[in-house]
Amino acid sequence: MNPDILINAELQTIIQAATTVSKQAGLNYVGTESLLFAIINNPDLIACKALVNDGINMDALKAAIYERMVLNLRKTEDLTNALPLTPAVEGLLALSSFDRNEADSVGLVSAILKAENTAAARVLYSFKITYPSFYQLTLKL
Repeated sequence: MNPDILINAELQTIIQAATTVSKQAGLNYVGTESLLFAIINNPDLIACKALVNDGINMDALKAAIYERMVLNLRKTEDLTNALPLTPAVEGLLALSSFDRNEADSVGLVSAILKAENTAAARVLYSFKITYPSFYQLTLKL
């Protein structure tokens, strides 16, 4: 991980959960879809609460993200070691704190939505979640 990116406790928890999800899916990397899956599996995060409050079918969203992970499957033989973060994830972590005082789940989902070409963004767009709509949802919390 890039040492210049300041990772707070919330993001560390998300990265750890994303690593676990990636390993469970048999992936040899932590991608944007793994980060998003980790966020929506933690109902205490503001980003997750925003999506739930908007009426998003979380089970359908989880299924869509997991399906995307399986499509991108690059198996690894050794699932005991830490998995590398993709360059897209490194960039999202840096971008997640750009407009905010510190990086958090809201900043991370916002960064995902701004990076339109990521797997996670494409899944969110399929649920009609855009950066402006997500931003408005977070203002209500």
